[in-house]
Amino acid sequence: MNVVKDLQSLIQLMHSHNEVIVFPIGGEGQQLLDFLRYANFLERVCCIAATEVVSGVEQKFIHEVPVIPFENLVHFRETALLIVSAPEQFHENIDAELTRFGFKTVVFVRNDIHAQIINELQKMYSTGQIMMWYMRHFDEKITKLENGVAEHNEVTAFNTKAFAEFRNAFRGKDIVIVGSGPTSKYYPPIRDAIHIGLNLSWRREGIPIDYLFTIDGYRNLIDDAKVEDGFHRIHRRVFVGKIVDRCSENCGNYYESIYLHGPSIVRFFVNDCNLDQTIHQDICYHPLADFWSVSFEALHFSLLTYPKRIFLVGCDTSPTGHFYAESDKIGDIFKRTISVTSKFMKVGYARMKMFAKHHYPDTEIISINPVGLRGLFKDVYKDEYKASLAENSSMTPSFSGGGYRIRDDPYSTFAEKFVA
Repeated sequence: MNVVKDLQSLIQLMHSHNEVIVFPIGGEGQQLLDFLRYANFLERVCCIAATEVVSGVEQKFIHEVPVIPFENLVHFRETALLIVSAPEQFHENIDAELTRFGFKTVVFVRNDIHAQIINELQKMYSTGQIMMWYMRHFDEKITKLENGVAEHNEVTAFNTKAFAEFRNAFRGKDIVIVGSGPTSKYYPPIRDAIHIGLNLSWRREGIPIDYLFTIDGYRNLIDDAKVEDGFHRIHRRVFVGKIVDRCSENCGNYYESIYLHGPSIVRFFVNDCNLDQTIHQDICYHPLADFWSVSFEALHFSLLTYPKRIFLVGCDTSPTGHFYAESDKIGDIFKRTISVTSKFMKVGYARMKMFAKHHYPDTEIISINPVGLRGLFKDVYKDEYKASLAENSSMTPSFSGGGYRIRDDPYSTFAEKFVA
């Protein structure tokens, strides 16, 4: 069992890992989350781990950080740092269960560190740091609310025009969302499926694209996608997302492309990138969800059509060479951005799975040759992809059986016995 020695060591450990998850139980866990929140370290946390018993509808977020059940964190097991903050008498049993679940890097917070946390919180109260945090946070919330109200009518008009006709339109059919990741090379097109491409995926020869999703502002991704260069290959429609709250810092470099116009091109509104956004069921009246990838807009749209199955192809969700690796137009800044945001994309997919399970329980989501999403949905690996993997690849999945392996790895809600 790994036990962190002091508060400073805990902070250093958080900064040394790209993916950080907190598992809080009881008052100790709440105190740690409060400290991380007011000291602005909570921004380092991808999500808060929980069991089903404490992650119901009433607790989707804690301090605006998503609460994700362990059963939806399987794709973090090998890569994330898990910080357990709980009464020490539970540490041994929790450690045994987390080891069985497969988390590779787990640290426990000792009681004496909680004493340090309480002292730090008292200092923050006495110096007014917490009050200043609340004032700043309240101002940000009001600004966001004002922007949402101001754009509501425009969002409704655009999204109703774009999506109203597709409600339940593909019931009983298969949809394939085709991303630009290298694993899409090893996807043999499914006959009679509806194919929805993302950004430059229309360049992939041999895959028919019925619909395409992209976002205004990616100059390097869409300037070559003129009608005469590629959009003639889109059989039905091109959906172009416009960012709500376009004056925010996160969207300062977005613009409306001069190339994305034409009779088959329809615009819609999508949320600004943030993990605490609401995933709305009726996308005609609300922006589509976005967790740093246009794949979420395509997935959100696909669920509205209520298909039998949704296949994810080329949605590799990995910073190690699995985003647009074949494009010579992606610069180093974009690659570094993908490296940072891939962890949030993984949380986004977990949230979309929870959303789909609640609102569209009859729709099955399947990953074809998954990399960063291994274990989250049903996994199917093709023989051609398995044969192509390098022996020293850090992302090489384990396989068994014939043409593919389907992973079914439910997680027991062990921590419910620790929660009062």
